[in-house]
Amino acid sequence: MISQTFENMTIPITEFKKHLGKVIKELTSPKILLKNNKPEAVIIPFEQFKIMEMAIEKQMDFELANEMNKRLNDSEAKYIDNDKVFEELGI
Repeated sequence: MISQTFENMTIPITEFKKHLGKVIKELTSPKILLKNNKPEAVIIPFEQFKIMEMAIEKQMDFELANEMNKRLNDSEAKYIDNDKVFEELGI
């Protein structure tokens, strides 16, 4: 995926609209949709989306576990609501 050239990854939005079914059917790697030659959106195969989603969830779990360990080892730590923890971690 990363070894693809940028040119092979892009498709103008007008072409995407014209050939939507074909593009979706043949989608095997991410495509960057261009509007006026500027990146506007990215479409990816669903399997790649699921992998990315799982990686994000694992990263969130890792960050939460790190925060938990820091607080468990801090004798002066006070209770913080889950929403506050998520806010501080930016998630």
